[in-house]
Amino acid sequence: MKASVTIPTFNRSALLKNCLDSLIAQDYPYENLEIIISDNNSTDNTPALMKEYIDKYSGKLKIVHHVEKRRGLVYVRNSGAKISSGDILFFGDDDGVYDSNWVSEIIKVYAEYPDVKAVGSKIVIDWDKEPESWIRNYEHLLGKLDYGTKTFASDNLQINGGSYSIRRETLFELGGFNPEQVGELYIGDGETGLCKRMHKKGYLVGWTPFTSMHHIQFVEKNGTRKDIIRRHRNNGICIPYNLFVSDRLGYLALIKNSLSVLFKNIPVVVLKRFKNQVKGSSDRVLQLYFEYYFYKAQLPYTFRILFNKEFRNYILKTNWF
Repeated sequence: MKASVTIPTFNRSALLKNCLDSLIAQDYPYENLEIIISDNNSTDNTPALMKEYIDKYSGKLKIVHHVEKRRGLVYVRNSGAKISSGDILFFGDDDGVYDSNWVSEIIKVYAEYPDVKAVGSKIVIDWDKEPESWIRNYEHLLGKLDYGTKTFASDNLQINGGSYSIRRETLFELGGFNPEQVGELYIGDGETGLCKRMHKKGYLVGWTPFTSMHHIQFVEKNGTRKDIIRRHRNNGICIPYNLFVSDRLGYLALIKNSLSVLFKNIPVVVLKRFKNQVKGSSDRVLQLYFEYYFYKAQLPYTFRILFNKEFRNYILKTNWF
């Protein structure tokens, strides 16, 4: 099978170099591998770095520097897929370092399960220095993924974008990835939505524990309450997006969810937080603190869908290529 790896990037050339080195070190045959760096119009030295790698591996390994000027991860991923030539399309992150058997172990799952449509792998978090202990409870928000020690396939499996592969025909049949952050707006559920669309069709998604993506995270940026709040807000936004766009349940479902958030979920979270503060349960207070932002983010997003026709039509786009 021919494998195409697409790595989105924007102004992170130092991280990208480490990522590229790990991809070049793959044990998969070069003649069946291509690496596409899908660049969201970087202004740092990414172009110079890419020229260096392309020149160095010319005639040995196909490395492509693709520039996508539309701002947004969905455009960078999907446009990278459009110019790829592989049977199996791999997607990762520029702050990832990949085991040398990443491609080959994932390809093995496609061979073992001929009906599988997508395959993911273990994702581990590698910190630049030791973080505060509380952050370990939220590493799943940074992409950490581990389904155990056995290879398997399921029709309800969720895999993460840092280590995501899918059959070419399946990606284009389903219309590509859902939007996430587009410009300054976070509007959708990205690879989660793509998995949901596979689930609805009963498609099998596979998993292998025998290779890993190492997600490089920085304590001063990613190990902070501010960043975890941001991630809870983004996950909260996905709830009304799913109701209205993915599940097509309409305005009534949005209104019901908003009323539940406003009169049930937020009051319960605030009350539990107060009680736990009194009891001194700091871990639980922190969890409730983050949950508050998860619910709170759903309200303005819902109102925007209900009262902004231009935004409503925008998120209802069916083709993000």
